[in-house]
Amino acid sequence: MRVVNGAATTSGTPRRVARWLTWGAAASVLALILALISTGAASPRALVDPGAVVRWGLPVVTVVVRSAAAVTIGAFAIAAFTLRGPVRRARAAAAPAVDSPRAHPLPSLPDDGASP
Repeated sequence: MRVVNGAATTSGTPRRVARWLTWGAAASVLALILALISTGAASPRALVDPGAVVRWGLPVVTVVVRSAAAVTIGAFAIAAFTLRGPVRRARAAAAPAVDSPRAHPLPSLPDDGASP
């Protein structure tokens, strides 16, 4: 284990994340199959049967879409609440000076002495 910028890192961290993702996906698929079989949701319909691909595929796609939505909302929450914003000094340095051409994009009109 080594320390980088005050945080401890290990060389096996990406491998550990990949292992968690693999086991999580496998557990989700297993739970989905068990739920479909135990509730009878995968059994053929009496009136109109959409086919085995739709009966088994629709719940799989639903799990994928809802998982992606949860990850997206979590990423937005992390970005909104835990990441630091810009420092005030950086904002002040980026603001144009009062006398710079960037501060006044339109040139001033010459004063000819005639007022309307």
